[in-house]
Amino acid sequence: AGFYQMRVMFQGESLALSPTSSPIPPFHHLMPLNSPGRRHLIEVYPGRASPLKSYAKGIPFLVTPTAGQSQQFQVVLRDQFGNQLRYKNFQVVPDTVEVYIHPATNQTAFTLSPFKQNNLDKTIFVTRLGDGTATVDFTPFKSGPYHISIHVSKTNIVAMPVFQRVIAGDINAEWSYVVGVYKKLPINEAIVATKAQAPFLFHLQAVDRYENLLTFGGDLLLLTSDMVRTSTGEQVRPVISDNLNGTYTYTYVPPKSGYYKLMVRINSLPVLTRATDEFTGEGTITQVVTYAPFCTVIGSAVTANNAGNDGEFLIQAVDANNLVKRAGDDVFKVTMYPWPDTHNVYGVELPTLRIRPVDMSKRLAIGGQPGQYYVAYNILQFGLFNVSVTYANQHIQGSPFSLNIAMLPPPIPTQGMMSNTATKITVYWNDVYGSSYETNRADQTLTHPCSVEFDPASVALLGEGAECNFPVDSMLEIYLGYAATVSPNDVLTLNMNVVMSYLKNSASASGSIVVQKPFNSPKPNVVIRAQRYLSKCEDFSLDASGSYGAGGRQLYFAYGMFPNVPNEQEMSRMLDDFSRLRTNTLIMIPGEMFAVDVEYKLAVRVTNFLGVQVVKYHTVLRRSYPIPSLLVQGDPVLRTTRDVGIYVKALIKVPESGNSSCIVDAPELTYRWLFNLEEKGATIFRLNAKTKNSKNLYIEPFTMNAGQVYFLKVEGTVDGQPELFNVATATVICVFSDLDPVILMPMQMLRTDGLTIDASGSVDVDDPNPARPEYPFGLFQFFFACYNVTGDGVTINQYPYQDCFDDPEGLMYPPPANGVLALPNGTLAPGKYRFEIGTFKEPFFSPVDGSRLNRQPERVRIIEVLNPTTSSLMTVVTLDLPFEMYNK
Repeated sequence: AGFYQMRVMFQGESLALSPTSSPIPPFHHLMPLNSPGRRHLIEVYPGRASPLKSYAKGIPFLVTPTAGQSQQFQVVLRDQFGNQLRYKNFQVVPDTVEVYIHPATNQTAFTLSPFKQNNLDKTIFVTRLGDGTATVDFTPFKSGPYHISIHVSKTNIVAMPVFQRVIAGDINAEWSYVVGVYKKLPINEAIVATKAQAPFLFHLQAVDRYENLLTFGGDLLLLTSDMVRTSTGEQVRPVISDNLNGTYTYTYVPPKSGYYKLMVRINSLPVLTRATDEFTGEGTITQVVTYAPFCTVIGSAVTANNAGNDGEFLIQAVDANNLVKRAGDDVFKVTMYPWPDTHNVYGVELPTLRIRPVDMSKRLAIGGQPGQYYVAYNILQFGLFNVSVTYANQHIQGSPFSLNIAMLPPPIPTQGMMSNTATKITVYWNDVYGSSYETNRADQTLTHPCSVEFDPASVALLGEGAECNFPVDSMLEIYLGYAATVSPNDVLTLNMNVVMSYLKNSASASGSIVVQKPFNSPKPNVVIRAQRYLSKCEDFSLDASGSYGAGGRQLYFAYGMFPNVPNEQEMSRMLDDFSRLRTNTLIMIPGEMFAVDVEYKLAVRVTNFLGVQVVKYHTVLRRSYPIPSLLVQGDPVLRTTRDVGIYVKALIKVPESGNSSCIVDAPELTYRWLFNLEEKGATIFRLNAKTKNSKNLYIEPFTMNAGQVYFLKVEGTVDGQPELFNVATATVICVFSDLDPVILMPMQMLRTDGLTIDASGSVDVDDPNPARPEYPFGLFQFFFACYNVTGDGVTINQYPYQDCFDDPEGLMYPPPANGVLALPNGTLAPGKYRFEIGTFKEPFFSPVDGSRLNRQPERVRIIEVLNPTTSSLMTVVTLDLPFEMYNK
């Protein structure tokens, strides 16, 4: 906008413009030019006001506005080209300027009621000036944050809204108020709650005439106050402090109990709760302040208690005049902390307790005494502590107290009861009342050497490779090893500082455990391999070495015979000689001592280390003619597993040379395998059709059942001479196979990955129906444990966690039958971790001889957790090795 010169040319000559009375086009004004000159002057005015080019001047204010004071700023109007507007008498529709002021609700919860917003709107005045500016006046009455918006032609100008804070005005006695510091009690209640000779504090909240809370200080010189004890007229002066936030703290120290009146003034004007009040506050002070050095403790639990037991004592408040207080509301602080050491003799860290005593004046219904304070605590760990009891940061009489938290009584072992198979000893742990006692399991999680719990002499009794295990916290199982010699009434001596309470807050178990005989002692199983029929020229031999049933211990043998047969006395003397050694399992008797065609009944008595005896009889008949000699090759008792086939081989001896009376003419024999159903508890299975009538019987895999004893016999007959036959017996035991854990898990993983350890594919070849097992089999059970071995991959870290991670949700304890451990992403921090995977499946002991089965295998795996940025080969391992090979 402005003045311009214009010249009109026609064929090279300037033309003059004639006056015109035609309507003037918008935005331009062509002055009438009647001068014969060749140049003409034109004035161009600014266009309409543009919201994009117009702006506010003076906001936000450099000085924060005060509530109740009129404020002013300007709006500069410009057109779209940036020209500041001028007055135009030809503009029909003027440009509009509108101003809106509202609380800035996005900053705080500050709001205005519709009534107060309407009052604020009425104070807004916009005055248009001819120079293209507008003056805006407004008067806010409420302090707080506001947004100011300016609309030009119904549209917000740029940089709107503008944030502007309004602060409260001057302090005003009519609206300001006082309140107690403690619980913000009304001033009268605060006076009553005050104790003589103790500081009495209250706040003055500064408020302006428009009921705005002041948030700044500076008015300390305007404040005065006094407090008068009416009975004596004694006047108390306060100390007043400016908190610089709109509040002022008054501190009085009333010297004595009595009735007091308080007056607070602002600029000599009284601060009253109600307009009808004569004083700011008034009330009776009935108590004298508690004096810590006079206060005492009632009860012995402040100096002695047992770990894990509830302890309690009382604090008796005494005032500064050394009088027992009969009122409450005092605040005592009780702190129990370990001293002089932070750990006890077991190395367990001792806790620090901060206790808030219970004010017994609030417990009158249960017999509470005002002026007393109840303290209750329970410290789980034993050790030495200090007990600090303070009031107003001063120790009471005797504080700090020395508190001795004593150990709990130790777990008491029962007598060690041998199992009915004499292969295991079970010990239960009880308390002094005979109830189950939860121990620390000797700090062991899996099966371990018994040298942890017992001294060397006791371990020697338990046999080579003996192991111990805590199936539950209150029971110890001792699995006897090879060549164990422990017997009933033997004593096993415990190591000190090994078995204690689960929380390690008791004395350790000590002393010894007496071994007791089983309730149902195992009986020996007598296995005899001997001829049933003797050939005319054959000697008799009897082998009882296959007998079993002493839990792997030595068996003792004795031999005898039934009387009233030829050569009785001489044969009895021989049998006595064989019996004298007690361990002789083989006897041989010349054949001529057996009379022809006379049955001799021999007795074999087998005794185990528990003194249990079993007698088995064997009948021998010597023929008057030669017959084949028939025996079963190999051990007296053949052992195999369910998944392995086995041949049972017959050994035939046919006399073919020598004395003619001892020779069998036809050496060809026919064989037939049968079950010996004369044996007690005999069971059968399907015999192999191809070999049951041959010299060697083949027993196919998965034909027998694990844990069963099978009694077989074979009959051999000379072809064409049925009277020339013999019989031999065989005992086959199908023993249990070891469990085959199959573990699938990675050797390395990233921290951002989840970890899955899958042992659900473990195999039990002995169980014909593992999905629905029947006695003696049970379901697979799995146990997972994890330890941090980041340092060297072997040593378990003790800090911050011995375990892999803090596990409040029990991630390491999935359902035992699940077989899958799943840890979410990010559970394991970078490092190395040792995982122990235990697999369990009943039975754990052989029902045949009571021997311990390897059906509780444990496997160890090391996994490394890497940061996502680490480049490494990620491998999944599916192979499985026994623990002892893994360690190699």
